Amino acid sequence: MRNIALSAYVFDAFDTAGLPFGHRNFWVHSVGTAVCADVLAARARGSTGDDAFVAGLLHDIGKLVLNQHAGTSSPGCSGASSARTPTFVEAERAELAYTHAEVGALLLENWKLPEQLVAALRFHHDPGAAPTPSARSPRRCTWRTSSPGRC
Repeated sequence: MRNIALSAYVFDAFDTAGLPFGHRNFWVHSVGTAVCADVLAARARGSTGDDAFVAGLLHDIGKLVLNQHAGTSSPGCSGASSARTPTFVEAERAELAYTHAEVGALLLENWKLPEQLVAALRFHHDPGAAPTPSARSPRRCTWRTSSPGRC
């Protein structure tokens, strides 16, 4: 029930009209990722993974923020790429100097959600760079103090 309420709140908080990647596509991708994360967490731990579900659901919320505030002029937001910036994330970094993963993580920090959720969003394109739970710093990142991709 908590996951359904969070889903409704999060997606109502953003204007999804005119998304270049489509509202329905975004919703289906987010829910599909959440279900997969939940199943994997249950298999790995032998129990349900509510945190995994929420992380999967919110993993691309930074795309909504970027779409709402940067519009479709960003190659990362529109999905455009070139030989110089071949991936979505590299296109975002080239155009904006930050990625949807970093923006999403900062949003979750602002909402005071648990650090493991923040880290899941921040590192979902580079999980090998994520700190181990015992190595995480209690320090929060800010736009001015964080280096790109790291906290």
